Order: sequence, then C-alpha cells, then structure tokens
Amino acid sequence: MNSLVYLSLGSNLGNSQEILDSALTSLKKILGEMKISPRYLTRPQDNLDQPDFINLAVCGSFQGPPEHLLDQCQELENLAQRRRTRWKGPRTLDIDVILFGEMIISTPRLTVPHPSLENRAFVLRPLVDLEPNLVLPHSGVRLKDLLENLGDQGVVPLG
Repeated sequence: MNSLVYLSLGSNLGNSQEILDSALTSLKKILGEMKISPRYLTRPQDNLDQPDFINLAVCGSFQGPPEHLLDQCQELENLAQRRRTRWKGPRTLDIDVILFGEMIISTPRLTVPHPSLENRAFVLRPLVDLEPNLVLPHSGVRLKDLLENLGDQGVVPLG
C-alpha cells in the first residue's frame, strides 16, 4: 500500500545546493513523482554557532513501512557524508520524516508527526507551500495556522 509522505530536507555544510540537488535526485527513485517546495535560507535554531541552513520539503508516495523510509533517508545522509558529532550541529544533509500518511508513530527510532514540527517555521513554511490546507493527523490543526502563529523565525525565500 502506498502512503503519502512529507519529508523535510536541510543542509548547512559543503555545497548545500548541490547536496540538496543530489538528494532530490535520489529521493525521486524512492518516492517517484514528487512535489518539491521552494528553498529557504534559515537561521539555525537550538545550536546557534553554525552556518545558516538551506531548507525545503518534498511530498511523494512511498510503498513500505515507515522504518524502511527512515532507513533510506539515513542512507542518503550517509552518502552525503553526514557526521553526527554535535547535537543539532552543522550537517551536510538532514532528512526528516515529517508525516507518513495519517499514521501516528512513536518508536525509539521514529516519531511521526515529527515532534518539533509545530514549533519550526523552517519545516512548516515549505510544507505549507506544498499543501496549503495540510493538517496534522492527530489533531486536525492546519499547518498554515501553526505557521501564522510562529512568525518567520528567520526563514527567507531563496531567489
């Protein structure tokens, strides 16, 4: 059975534009036809001593369990030479599973909807670009409404 999935991508190390382009090419093989949001330049959050991020979101169809999608996303991060040396630190590529159909998932490896989703304009803005009326499966709250309550948080469209 295919599930409609939403992923958030970010990069702030190396040539972020090229890294994200490569990740999108690989994700097309995993998700098939995808919708891709515009890209945004975003100030770091939590760990401020690092370069700005480039963020975007994608939406596509995935056949398989959520953990298999997570494994494939982490493999793409590894191919981009991501190093997990510092909590919330700089990274060549970060891919988060934000939504997986209408599922609510809470396992040691994966939480969906993503636990930080409601507080992160850099995740919400690209998702709202993809689907303005997207709602959280557990509450029915529109992401657009969450975004309006947050403000921009330093999320700037890239030309």
